[in-house]
Amino acid sequence: MTYNPSRLENRAQQNRVPPPGSGVSHSDIVRARSRNALAPEGDRTHTPIGHSVALFRCEAFETRFETLFPRCTTGVGVNHTGDRDVTVVRGTLFVTVMADAAAAGETFQLREGQHKSLPRGTMHTFASSGDIGTEFHVTETVGYAETWEQLTSPEVGEHKGRQPDVLRPAPILVPRVQDPTALANAQAAQVDWRARRQPQPDGQARSTVPTNANSINVPGVNPRPIIPIE
Repeated sequence: MTYNPSRLENRAQQNRVPPPGSGVSHSDIVRARSRNALAPEGDRTHTPIGHSVALFRCEAFETRFETLFPRCTTGVGVNHTGDRDVTVVRGTLFVTVMADAAAAGETFQLREGQHKSLPRGTMHTFASSGDIGTEFHVTETVGYAETWEQLTSPEVGEHKGRQPDVLRPAPILVPRVQDPTALANAQAAQVDWRARRQPQPDGQARSTVPTNANSINVPGVNPRPIIPIE
């Protein structure tokens, strides 16, 4: 096989992970219309970018259910004493791991059922995309929030949760009212004008009654009587 440098370039583009907030996919739209939020019942802690529900807590770890609104990021942070693991329940979660807050880092795209472990000392941030946001489970060391260092501020996306469907009003149809007498006179004048322009054979009378072709070309009521013409 001959060497083709474009083949390697195309393969690299196919494996490229799309950036957070890159757009809305068809699967996101279908899921938004056919499924409801999976957040459990309980006391919710609300933030500008989402909300969370505490699920379980023991001496070693605690778990909670997180909801991240569409096109939002949690901001870069780090915890030097606690460990964290996330599992996506619904939507797509972008986890970016970096060595420095100003660096681009490496982004992992997690779909439903996938998880990512973030050991202590790992600088990271979460982001969502699409139209339905992201819902995921978080398992972390007890007291993780107290030792969490927030390095950059969260960013609020264009939408907060799913937007309601906009119903367009039905168009108002206004019937067009025409004077039957004026319409009949106009059709008769048109037929008479055509009859005068077209020569007829000898002995054949010119008809001034509008034909079907002339009637269907003019909107309104057909004034031609439905009776045989002698």
